[in-house]
Amino acid sequence: MGIIRVALALAVVLSHLPPATFHFVSGGVAVQAFFIISGFYMALVLSSKYSSTSLFYSNRLLRLMPSYFVMMGVGAFCLFVLNASATVTPELLASAYRRQDVGAFLVLENFAVVGQELL
Repeated sequence: MGIIRVALALAVVLSHLPPATFHFVSGGVAVQAFFIISGFYMALVLSSKYSSTSLFYSNRLLRLMPSYFVMMGVGAFCLFVLNASATVTPELLASAYRRQDVGAFLVLENFAVVGQELL
């Protein structure tokens, strides 16, 4: 199953690269299949390894958040220092953060990793 998840992740990366001409499955289908497989694994781990749900979520948080914040820092460096982004321009950021409520929501959902699917 690990090889299938790697192949699906590669399909998502290829779908985000404009110069890539080879796509063995569409990015949307790959994301949905990856979520289905990952959900199965998470349910399996939750039911067999952990005695409580809170222990499971605290372990997931401690495992995922450090790498999330490192990659958020790398992304911020690429965006603000190198001015390198395929999807965001300084003008787009300026217009998004012009309203305080929108800016607060963007900061909150990026740091809390909650609500990102709403955008």
